Amino acid sequence: TPGPTTVRPTRTPTPELIPADTRMNLTSLEQECREDFPGHIEVYVFALDDSGIPGVRIEVDWAGEKEVFVTGMKPEFSIGYADFEMAENRTYAVTLIGLSEPVVGLQSRPCRTDSGKIVLPSFELVFQPGGDQP
Repeated sequence: TPGPTTVRPTRTPTPELIPADTRMNLTSLEQECREDFPGHIEVYVFALDDSGIPGVRIEVDWAGEKEVFVTGMKPEFSIGYADFEMAENRTYAVTLIGLSEPVVGLQSRPCRTDSGKIVLPSFELVFQPGGDQP
């Protein structure tokens, strides 16, 4: 039986092997003003067969700062999913490290939901190999 000092492993996504010459394109960008999950950048990375790709490193830049996060940490959404919580009144850029061009101009200015509540917007970005830019 595990004792109080037992260290349990944390869940780490297994990186997919994506060929170095693969370019991931932004195929969808949606901005929503919603109460259920406000103020987030949600990133989905899919293969051509629409299966999620875990282990993709994503960089978010804003106001001279940056943070890196990775797909696959919330498999209940998709193994190709990752999210980032924004602060108010900032402009963000999102890049799949080594795989995509930056998506710039994601602004976290407060918006009004259909019910009248003021929240930060959420952005949903979908990346796939090839494809058209939105």
